[in-house]
Amino acid sequence: MKNSSMKEGKKREADIVASMGLIAAFVAQRIKVAMAYRFDFFISSVATIAFGVVNISLLWAICSRIPNLLGWSFDELLLIYGLGELNVGILFMFFSFLFSVPAQQIVEGRLDQKLVRPLPVFLQLAAEGFSFKDTIIIAKGVAIVAYASSRLSLDLSLGKVLFVVLLCLSAGAIYASVFTIFTSLSFWVVDRTGLINPLFPISDFSRFPLTIYPLGIRIFLTYLIPFAFVAFYPATVIVGRAEFTAMASIAPVVAVVFGFIASRIWKAGLLRYESTGT
Repeated sequence: MKNSSMKEGKKREADIVASMGLIAAFVAQRIKVAMAYRFDFFISSVATIAFGVVNISLLWAICSRIPNLLGWSFDELLLIYGLGELNVGILFMFFSFLFSVPAQQIVEGRLDQKLVRPLPVFLQLAAEGFSFKDTIIIAKGVAIVAYASSRLSLDLSLGKVLFVVLLCLSAGAIYASVFTIFTSLSFWVVDRTGLINPLFPISDFSRFPLTIYPLGIRIFLTYLIPFAFVAFYPATVIVGRAEFTAMASIAPVVAVVFGFIASRIWKAGLLRYESTGT
């Protein structure tokens, strides 16, 4: 009995290693494809940087009119924006496949080939949809956060840095979970555009301090679609606003809860999937 359990354990380990090897191969191919079209990568990078310059200019224009936006300076707004860009970059880099699931995978029936492979469907889609070119968004976010932090002359201890890293990881998980939930609803509401597009305007609200919004919007962005944890709450920890520390601390819990909800809805959606019937 003991030998049988050991054999099963070793088999599971071998399966996991093999699966990770296949996923790594998928990702490697995606990187090769991206680098094969270097001019496209260059143009995409320039466009991403230009878009960031426009947004930062908008922030500067707002702060030139209102130097102190309900207690928030331009550099603090820039910090929130940079954290938002960082997590958007992570979303696009690892989970951009979510945007094509309604049209390509469900409506066109491409999900069939994923279901017959001996790998989790979600991991297959993530590996095939890995977007190397979106590293520029992550790099832009990191650069903005570093610049804003240097302007604010912050005193960051090792403990606070580790706490912020945990919050950023939680933010990425929250982003991915919320988008997965809305993508999964396409298994029931079949449509080529899906239900994911309205999330982008909502996510724009998270690029500004939560305190400038009415109570209803604050509740919505904290508890219903918790994008406030993506940039605002990590930023409050960095700048040392102690009144938000307690709420920021529950970000990992929010990530776990929404991750669980997303996984359950995704699995239920896969069971609901009926292919194209052709």
